[in-house]
Amino acid sequence: MARQEHSIEASLLAQLQEEIHRRLAPHRHTVLLAALIAAFLVRPLIGDSGAGPLFFSLAMLVLLLLALYNINVDEMVGERKTLVAQKRRRRIIAWALGFLAIAARLSVTLAPGRSLYLADSFLWLLLFAFITWNELRAV
Repeated sequence: MARQEHSIEASLLAQLQEEIHRRLAPHRHTVLLAALIAAFLVRPLIGDSGAGPLFFSLAMLVLLLLALYNINVDEMVGERKTLVAQKRRRRIIAWALGFLAIAARLSVTLAPGRSLYLADSFLWLLLFAFITWNELRAV
């Protein structure tokens, strides 16, 4: 009896997930764009002291990586094997840039300096440019 109820619940959950995906998938790029704009609007309210900038940077990194993971190979044109390899390469590059950007932000937080601010800004610019370029290629 419990096993049958479990299979019914699993079936209903699968149907619910499919319905959510069907309704929300076409709007995922718009939602990510709105989230990025909201993040940039909220940033001045956080300030530049304490742990706020670090937490904002971590949240922004998660949002940017979600945007990169949001690119669906099945919607792109080209040979599937090549597209999967490109997607894997994009993820590796994005994680590397993200790790460097967070490390630079940590170093700026712990030991502020002009050269660290420049390196931090440059790494975040590279990360934004890389993910923006990949998002525009996917649309």
